Amino acid sequence: MKENWFTWDSGLGEDEFKRRMERIRRGMQRRNLDALIIYTSPREFPNASGHVRYVSNWSGDRDRGSSLVILPAEGHPELIINSENYMPMAKEASWIKAIRVMKSSLGVEAKNSLGRSGIKKGVLGLVGSNEMTKDEYDGFQKALIEYDLRKSEEVLDEVRLVKSSNEIELHRKTAQICDEAFEGFKRFAKPRVREYEAWAEMEYIAARRGVEKSGCTIASGPYVGQQPVTPRARKFEKNDLVIVSSVFRFRGYWAQVIRTGSIGKSSGRGEEIFNLISEAQKQGIKALKPGDTLMKVYESISDVMNPNGHEKQNHIHFRLGHGMGLSYAEKPGLIFHSLLPDYDIKVQSGMVIEIHPNILLSDQVLGAALGDLCLVTDNGAESLTKAEREFFAT
Repeated sequence: MKENWFTWDSGLGEDEFKRRMERIRRGMQRRNLDALIIYTSPREFPNASGHVRYVSNWSGDRDRGSSLVILPAEGHPELIINSENYMPMAKEASWIKAIRVMKSSLGVEAKNSLGRSGIKKGVLGLVGSNEMTKDEYDGFQKALIEYDLRKSEEVLDEVRLVKSSNEIELHRKTAQICDEAFEGFKRFAKPRVREYEAWAEMEYIAARRGVEKSGCTIASGPYVGQQPVTPRARKFEKNDLVIVSSVFRFRGYWAQVIRTGSIGKSSGRGEEIFNLISEAQKQGIKALKPGDTLMKVYESISDVMNPNGHEKQNHIHFRLGHGMGLSYAEKPGLIFHSLLPDYDIKVQSGMVIEIHPNILLSDQVLGAALGDLCLVTDNGAESLTKAEREFFAT
């Protein structure tokens, strides 16, 4: 992969993106789409899809505003960026030759681009509508009233489910960084050290390795059952229970390692529910086999966590896992109490999925979580994150 001084550049070659275009266009053909409008919001972590970056290598981070790619069924795509100031960066980062700056509303820009491609009518797929404000979506409908505009998230979702060898190598690198940052936390986090100091140590280790985005969290002591999203000024105390999430993005691709342990020697508090989580994760990873559906993975985890078929009322669960790629959380999603079509998705070799079962006991303010980034192979799941999965002590 080529080197580039922009840290958000993936370094992937043009051939990688052309192969993606071929797969996307096959999906368009199956749905009889004359063109695809791909939108990415500047509202980046954790909700933005990364779809524009996936097709163009242009990053729609929040300081660069909204961006569009117009992909006709035949012909060349166009990338539309937010400001003239970013044109030199976009030209260096993107393989797309036709790059334009927004001069009007998103909908009008899309219509003008379609006109340049000779598409005056027909069926359009819209990807990224879930990231739009109501006014943005209404603007698209108004500007493109002559067309049959259809929400088409699945066109990109299905292509991004399976990662290329280049993407997998980037995930490996990011996973290694997450492991190193977590090991740094274990060395640094001692009694009387503040949460934000340990967090800064993780950030420092990762920053020296070139990460471009972080989402690390630390929860300790009386806050461990609440999982605060930002580190506190609270000082660690001896025997504190602590949940650490080391999560970073490197050259576009995310990874995460989540561990539960104690500051110094464990008092035993929380280890019982950690053991439950550990067994649930083990069964979930074991179930990641090509050919089975995600329902089997979900059931393998939930059967351990809820052996009687229902949750205790004081147990709170978040996502049990989710896909990772250019987005922190992308398809498939594994969520309790949600009728998601993701459970019907078949496990395929090349999928990259974070398996992270967790439990918070609301009445005891007590929790445990365990998470690893897994690559599905023909022979089952390979964990890309390598940190020991035992209940740790600093």
